[in-house]
Amino acid sequence: MYYKGSRHYNPILNLKAAAGSRGGYCVACNVGFRNDRGHRCTKKCPRCYATPSCEFLDVEMINVCESIKICNGCGRLINSKSRHDCDVIYCKTCRSLRSSNHLCYMRPLCRKATVENPGEGTSTMALREENPQTNTNDAEDADERVKKDRVAFVFYDFETRQDETLEGTENVRIHVPTLCVAQQICEACAEIETMSLRCRWCGVREFVFSRDPVKEFVDFATRSSKYFKKFICIAHNAKAFDAQFILKYIVEKSGITEEPRVILNGTKIIVMTIGRTKFIDSSNYIPMRLSELPKAFGLQDTLGKGFFPHLFNTSNNQNYIGPIPDARYYSPEQMKPEEHERFMVWHEEMSRSNFDFNFKQEIIKYCRNDVDILRRACMAFRRIFLERGDVCPFAECTTIASTCMKVFRKNFLREEEIGIIPPGGYRYKDNHSHKALQWLVWMERELGHPIIHAGRGREYRIAGTPVDGYYEVESENETSRYVLQFHGCFWHGCPSCYQINRERKLTSGMSREDTIDARYERTLAMTWRLRQRGYRVIEKWECEFS
Repeated sequence: MYYKGSRHYNPILNLKAAAGSRGGYCVACNVGFRNDRGHRCTKKCPRCYATPSCEFLDVEMINVCESIKICNGCGRLINSKSRHDCDVIYCKTCRSLRSSNHLCYMRPLCRKATVENPGEGTSTMALREENPQTNTNDAEDADERVKKDRVAFVFYDFETRQDETLEGTENVRIHVPTLCVAQQICEACAEIETMSLRCRWCGVREFVFSRDPVKEFVDFATRSSKYFKKFICIAHNAKAFDAQFILKYIVEKSGITEEPRVILNGTKIIVMTIGRTKFIDSSNYIPMRLSELPKAFGLQDTLGKGFFPHLFNTSNNQNYIGPIPDARYYSPEQMKPEEHERFMVWHEEMSRSNFDFNFKQEIIKYCRNDVDILRRACMAFRRIFLERGDVCPFAECTTIASTCMKVFRKNFLREEEIGIIPPGGYRYKDNHSHKALQWLVWMERELGHPIIHAGRGREYRIAGTPVDGYYEVESENETSRYVLQFHGCFWHGCPSCYQINRERKLTSGMSREDTIDARYERTLAMTWRLRQRGYRVIEKWECEFS
C-alpha cells in the first residue's frame, strides 16, 4: 500500500483485514466479500475456475429464461429443466421434501460415532516425558485424524481491585482486574489432577497472568492452534463478571478484527464466540455458589473454597507482606451464618499464630484454588452427561435446559411423537386486520355471496400470494372470479393519508429500505398482476371505510 503524501510503502500482510471483509478477498476481482457463496466472480470460469476465464464463456450462450422461471401456480422461482410440483416444498424443520400442508414433528438426534482417542488407555499417555521415544510420524497421523473433533477446555477466574471510582461519581466503584489464573485441559489429560504435568497436546496446562490480565488471557484464549478445533472458556458467573471484562477489552482495545457473536439475557452474556473460541458461564449449567461445588460433586480431596480479603486488594497493597488483614476486609457481613462462624474461627486462629500474609502469594493461591474447584466440578458434571446421555454440555449446549433437551432428543424421543405447532396454528390461519374482516362481512351482505377470507380459515392464494377475499360467480358462458383487497393506509402507502416524507426509510417493514412509496408501488403492482390474470379486483382503503 503506497501513501502518496508521505511517499511511503506499507506491506499488506492480510488482504481480508486490509479490505475490511469478513469472508475473504478475491484477487481477480480486487474486491472483498462476506462469504464465498455470496461472491460472483466475473474473472473466473464457472466450470473450471480458471483465471483469467477460459473460452467457455465466450462460446456458450445461455438465456436466463432457459434456466429459471416463475411458476404460474405457486409463484416460486424454479429451474426450467427440473421437475416441479407446486404442492411439494423443502421443509427446513424436517430437512426433506414434504407436502406444503404437512405437519412437522420434533426430530430425534442421532448419536455420533465415537472416534478412538490415540491417547486412550491411561491418562499418563498424554504426558510428555523428558525423552519421548514414540514414533513422530505415527503421532502426527493420529493427531490429524482426531484434530477435527478435539476440543480444549480453558477454566479461568479474574481477581479485581475496587479502589477506583467511576468518572463523574464519588461512590460508584469499578472493578479493575489484577490477576487471572487459567487452566487448560483436553480429552486426553482431563483425568490428570496435577496441573504442573505437561500434556502431549496442551503442553503447559496452567497459566498465571498478572501484568495485563485481560489482554494476556484474551491473546491466550483466541490464539491459533494446530491441535484443537475449538477452545471453550468457562468461568463461574462469567455472564455478569468475567466475560464482561473480555467483551469490553475486545470492543475497546484489542486488535481482533472479527466481531464477537454474543447471546445476551439483558446485559448478561450467555454465550460469546470469537472465531474458534467460545466463552460460556458454568453457573448456567450448575446454578449454585462455587463454594458449594465440592460437596455437590463429592470432591473430597479438594481444599474447599477459602477466604480472601477482596477489599484489601488495592494498588497500594499489591506488594504487602505482614500480619493478616483485619476481618472487615473479608466482607463477613455478606456471608451466610455457618460460613461467617467458620470464618471468624479461622481468622482468629490465623491472627493468634502470627501468620505472615504475603499478598502476591495468597491471591495466586486463592485464585488457583477457585479455578481448580471449577475445573474438577465441571469435568465431573460433563462426565455424568457423557456417560448417561452421550451429550457434552459445554461443547453442544449453552444452559442446563438446552442440555437436558438434547439428552431427551438423542436418547428418548421417537419419530413423529411431539408435534411442532405451525406458525398460524393447526387451523392455518393467516394474520389479518379486524377492520378488513368487518368490511368483508359487510361486502358479503351487500353482494349476497359467501367470501373466502381469514375469518373462515385461511386466505385464498393466487400464484402463491394470499388475497383478503375471494369468491366466484358462475354464469352460462363463463365463471367470473372476484378478488377483494382491503388496504391498510400505513401498510399499503395511502397517497391521501401520507402525502409527505414518502421516500423516508421506515423502521418497520419488509426490509431496511422500505418506504411509504415502495409499499404503494407494491400495492399497485399486485392489483395490476391480478387484473392481468383475469380477476376482477374490488379495493377499499382503510381511510374510506372508517
